[in-house]
Amino acid sequence: MQMVVALNKIEPCTWRDLYDALNHPTVAMSDVANKLSAKLTETGMQLGVVSMSSTSLTLANTSFDSGDTKASEAEDQGRRLEQQLRLKEEEKEAEIARLQEQMRPFATEKDRLASQQQREIAELRSQLQTSQKPPVQRGREEMTVSRPKDEKALYDAARGGDVSAVRRLLASNVNINCTPYPDGWTPLMAASFDGHVEIVRLLIEAKAQLNIQEKETGATPLYIASGKGHSEVVDILLRNGAGVDRALNDGTTPLYIASQNGHSEVVDILLRNGAGVDRA
Repeated sequence: MQMVVALNKIEPCTWRDLYDALNHPTVAMSDVANKLSAKLTETGMQLGVVSMSSTSLTLANTSFDSGDTKASEAEDQGRRLEQQLRLKEEEKEAEIARLQEQMRPFATEKDRLASQQQREIAELRSQLQTSQKPPVQRGREEMTVSRPKDEKALYDAARGGDVSAVRRLLASNVNINCTPYPDGWTPLMAASFDGHVEIVRLLIEAKAQLNIQEKETGATPLYIASGKGHSEVVDILLRNGAGVDRALNDGTTPLYIASQNGHSEVVDILLRNGAGVDRA
């Protein structure tokens, strides 16, 4: 086999670059032929010079010894490694897509809760303005507020963080586990959502149900507080007997939602209280 070498293309390079250069059709700078020959010999190439001029160099008997074989094996290993890395990257992207798909319902729920919160705060302000007017004493029956109104007032006060209103309503023996709105949330859920620590304590002291679940998703006060990152509320609920692994209807646990939302302090509290990692 004979070939013409493009000497002007040869620069310090790898053996594969040298091999590519040997197959190039043009030739120049024949004064580097000896350096090229030595370089190729170092890399495992055996050759002989058939003819050489000021612009060309013709080589014959060009072959590769075990050095070429080793280089080929190295290239094969490199390709295999690249393939493995590509597969791992694809698996990682697929896992991220799966988690994003799982979290989509929570994003929708978050928007719904934000809208509901604004509506309820406006309603609460209106109710508080009305409640500040002293009632007229017209007998025991007229002094008794209707039960549904009491329940809404307790929920709104718990959501709005009005400690004094919560104390007053609890003293009237209102149903502490009431669900006055269609979403099925209790006053304890509302207080847990916004991280109202003092109100959470008051409701627990009044025997609010800790593991009661919201109708649609099955969320508990602990799950809600974990998802929002309210570590003090989470700690209070757990110390009073809340189920650490009580999950949503689809199996999502407080530990899972806390970790997904990046609430590391809540994650630590849940783990210290025996949260199951295999269930997250």
